[in-house]
Amino acid sequence: MTTGASLTKQQLLARVHRYIARCNYQTVVNASWLNDLMKHGLVPTGVRVENRGKHPQYTYYARAYRRALQIVRLRERGIVGQDAIRIILFLNGYSLPAWDVREALVREWPKHVKSVLAHVRSGYLNNQRPIPASHRSSLIKKLGPLDDRLEAGGFALPSDQMIEGLRLSLQEPVRLESIDIFDMARHMGIDNQSFQQLSGSITPVLSGLLMSDPAADALDGQLDFLESVIINSTDAQLDIARELARWSQKDITNPLRALGILSDESSADLIDLAVHSSVQRSAAWACVMIIIALMFARYFPDGFRMKDLKELRNRALSGEIDLSQAGPLGKGILGVFAQLKI
Repeated sequence: MTTGASLTKQQLLARVHRYIARCNYQTVVNASWLNDLMKHGLVPTGVRVENRGKHPQYTYYARAYRRALQIVRLRERGIVGQDAIRIILFLNGYSLPAWDVREALVREWPKHVKSVLAHVRSGYLNNQRPIPASHRSSLIKKLGPLDDRLEAGGFALPSDQMIEGLRLSLQEPVRLESIDIFDMARHMGIDNQSFQQLSGSITPVLSGLLMSDPAADALDGQLDFLESVIINSTDAQLDIARELARWSQKDITNPLRALGILSDESSADLIDLAVHSSVQRSAAWACVMIIIALMFARYFPDGFRMKDLKELRNRALSGEIDLSQAGPLGKGILGVFAQLKI
């Protein structure tokens, strides 16, 4: 890249150091860091060129440099685990082997499950016994505060729904056949619904998210039914899930407008920013987005692309096309739009 073509490893690392200094980052990286990333497939390895004497020589291209910079940016946000890096890189559109992403999800998600459960321990979450008022209040506080931007936009869940969601995530295993996107869409199509009313229709998606199997070995990542959703997903389903998750985290207010529940347009940018920044700064958020998207990927057998959905939505809203004439887009997309009565 000194000539626009390639770099030695020393030159690549020097470029990374200059980028860190220019951005005033606190991140410290060295040759061992770069070697480790290459060893584990997170940064492309060099291409061997002519030896210098008996010593093998390698050259590195722009793709390796760009990937190293992206990982530096993640490191600056506090994302340093290799599985967490893999998941967020995948979500952001970087090319990674599908098997590598599946294994990263299986290893990474249980870490966040343990963290959540450590904060919300309660003898009432694993059963349906009535929760005393004082304990209920304490339990809600343990969940922590909602992002101010989401709260300002009216996206705070009632405490009853929050507890119901927790119980479902711990007690009910994932059953893909019970998730009916079209039934949800029919409920969502009702005019003048608030987010609180709408959220009840999608609470079942939380089923099994926090379930774990204590008898599972480390290789299984201590996941229960959720592991089968991840491991048994096809490469195509994983790709569709990525596009669904990317669309949701970058442009969440568009479907909210379609549902008629974004009452305050002035909060739209804040909501989009809140969701996007949360996903980009938290591997837990990224895992959840991809895993839930995997549950819905089967509804899009013809594939899902954000640009296709946006184009379809814009043309449908303008009256330019009838949804039944939308062409080769996934049948799932058409069905959802039809049910939403856009």
